[in-house]
Amino acid sequence: MHLPILLALLLQLAAAPSAIAVIRESIASLPNTTYDFVIVGGAVLANRLTENPRWNVLVLEAGPSHEGVLDARVPSFSFNLQKTIYDWNYTSTAQPELNNRRVLIPRGHILGGCSSINGMFYTRGSSSDYDRWARVTGDEGWAWKNILPYILKASRVRHELGGEFAYNVDTNSGDPLGTGWLQVTVGNGERSSAATSYLGPEYIKRPNLHVLVKNRVTKVLQTTSNGGIPDFRTVKFTEGYDSSGPSYQVTATKEIILSGGAFGTPHILQLSGIGDPEVLQAAGIETIVDLPSVGKNLTDQPQFTTIWPLGITHTFDPYVEHLYVLRYSCSDSRNRHRNSTEHPNIKHSG
Repeated sequence: MHLPILLALLLQLAAAPSAIAVIRESIASLPNTTYDFVIVGGAVLANRLTENPRWNVLVLEAGPSHEGVLDARVPSFSFNLQKTIYDWNYTSTAQPELNNRRVLIPRGHILGGCSSINGMFYTRGSSSDYDRWARVTGDEGWAWKNILPYILKASRVRHELGGEFAYNVDTNSGDPLGTGWLQVTVGNGERSSAATSYLGPEYIKRPNLHVLVKNRVTKVLQTTSNGGIPDFRTVKFTEGYDSSGPSYQVTATKEIILSGGAFGTPHILQLSGIGDPEVLQAAGIETIVDLPSVGKNLTDQPQFTTIWPLGITHTFDPYVEHLYVLRYSCSDSRNRHRNSTEHPNIKHSG
């Protein structure tokens, strides 16, 4: 082995323990620390808050770590993560618009959340949606012109294909209508997730950042009240993948931040007694905060995939292309037998 290669390998191995050691699976392995912020999910927030060395932050993740998961690194392997331990394995209710079909709703049960298992499609949405949110909330911080600088801060666009793009050159300019190149969260040939980007080795080694995986938050608890308004700064969580493991509580001196995604966050709020009293009563949960909008107003978009041969070579790795075509051929064949052509198969991959 050449000396430069050997030296690089030794340096890589020497750096590995410092990156892995701070991601733990048991709270007993963490130092006895008072946390200013406790975050459920939220890799980006953990990164930003721990830029202040005076603040101690604990991240609680129900799923396992992303480290060492090959399917979460190789972009073409993303579908292998569905219906595994890295997926919450949700299924929708019967959808009238889809001939009462139920569809899979993959959600990331892994550090980095959905950014660690999704199809890596990078879409910012329409500027008109952001401006509408600003009008509805009365908060100009949601306006497109005000939020765009933060969107740009979290992205790094690389035009690897080169040449002139036809139709819509940039579908993330705020005007997404049209045909154009798909932007994805991939860098250097690997998935770029919230975990790899914001909890990477240079950040995860911060002494004021602790990350606890395989610990599931079940509810937030009222700590005190201020002028009759409940103050929630305590989280209850169980060690392991289900509720049978040991249960713990941790209280933040400043804030509890729920960043569990579009499904996970309202679920935790409802389990905590925060939501629509009728919904909570039906589930046998005492209402602590009457907030009827929790768990409602979710919208999603369907995706239709069209595949055709290009007649050229070297567009895909032959092995991966074979598996990709086989997967979709089998899937489409099953769906043609099960459903009419008026109700095409719809998959979540973005």
